[in-house]
Amino acid sequence: MVSLSAGDEAAQLVMSSPDSVRIVAKWFVEALALNHWDVKRTVSDRNGTVTIYAEQGKRPLWLTLRPNVGGPGTTYTMIGVIPKDSAGVGSAAKGSD
Repeated sequence: MVSLSAGDEAAQLVMSSPDSVRIVAKWFVEALALNHWDVKRTVSDRNGTVTIYAEQGKRPLWLTLRPNVGGPGTTYTMIGVIPKDSAGVGSAAKGSD
């Protein structure tokens, strides 16, 4: 894990992998489909960056995968919406009133 930041509605996670962008992107596309995400778009650019956009219901997820600079591997960023019922938020708070 490189970094994690989150607010009330969304979170961003930056990770790195020793694998190539191609391998990491393929893994994400397969894993997302297996976990009931609908991959809407996969775009590659000439610099080797791959962007994946997926939805699960109305929840969006953006992934940007870039080749590491100066060495092998991939750094990737995931940005997604935090569900309202995540970690008991909402239901636990409502029950305490």
